[in-house]
Amino acid sequence: MTECQVCDSMVDSDVPAVDVEYEGDTYYFESAKCKELFEENPDEYR
Repeated sequence: MTECQVCDSMVDSDVPAVDVEYEGDTYYFESAKCKELFEENPDEYR
């Protein structure tokens, strides 16, 4: 389990709803909306 970078919900990193690679790291998100918010301003959520 890992924490969603945007909404702080717990996400199963083995079966994430949504994930994205950014600067060599993988980030896991609870939803497509969380991923979208992260991609708009990743430094805000890192």
